[in-house]
Amino acid sequence: MASIHCKCGEVQIKFTSQAPVVAVECCDKLAFNNIKFLAYMGKYDFPNKFPVLVYYFENKLDVVKGFEKLTFNKVIEESNMVNMCTTCCHTFLSSQNLTFAQSTVMVHGDRSRLTNIFHQPPILRFFSNQLSTEEREQLVHVIPDLNRDAKNRIRGDRDGWEEIYSEFLRLVSAPISEDREGLSFEEIFERVGEPVFVFGWQSTRFSRKTVAYNECVLRN
Repeated sequence: MASIHCKCGEVQIKFTSQAPVVAVECCDKLAFNNIKFLAYMGKYDFPNKFPVLVYYFENKLDVVKGFEKLTFNKVIEESNMVNMCTTCCHTFLSSQNLTFAQSTVMVHGDRSRLTNIFHQPPILRFFSNQLSTEEREQLVHVIPDLNRDAKNRIRGDRDGWEEIYSEFLRLVSAPISEDREGLSFEEIFERVGEPVFVFGWQSTRFSRKTVAYNECVLRN
C-alpha cells in the first residue's frame, strides 16, 4: 500500500491501495498559501512551482505512527478545504474537500514523502488562469484546463471536457468498499479532539481562530 510521511518521519499514514483513485493538476495559489506557511514554520523548503500534482486516495487511512502529532486547519474560514498536518515538523499530509461526497482525500504528488506509490498521470488541470503567462507556457500535459466563469461555474477550454470532469467527480465521490480497513479523515479528526485552526490572511499577517470541522461556505 502507498503511504505518506512527514518531513521528520515521526508521522506516517498508509492508504488502502498502491494507486491513487485519480490525479489532477492544481494551480490554485490560495489553496497552497497554508502549505507554504507550514513550510516556513517548519523551516524546510517547499517548491513554489505550479501546477501542483494532486493525488486522490480513498478516505480510509491507517495512521501507522504519530497519531498524537496530527492537527487540522484551513487557509481561510470560508474555505471548503480542511487540511491535516503535523505538530512535530509542520508538514502538510492530506486534505479533504467538503463539497465532495467525502469518500476521498487529497495529497500532493511529492515523491520525497510518498512511498510504494503507483504514479497516475493527471486527467484535468484546475485554475491555470491564476498562472502567469510564463508559467502557462511551461505546462506539459495536454489536458483540459478548467476555470470558473463570471457566474462561478466550472468551464473547460476544449471539446470533451464535460465528460472528463464528470468522470473525475464520479471517481472522487464513489462509495468506498465495505471491506476497506482504516479510519476516515473525519474519524481521525474526531479522535484528535481539537477544532479546526484557521490561518486567515489579513494584510501581511495571519489571523488565527478555530472553527468547527464543517463550518464552511459551499460553492455551487
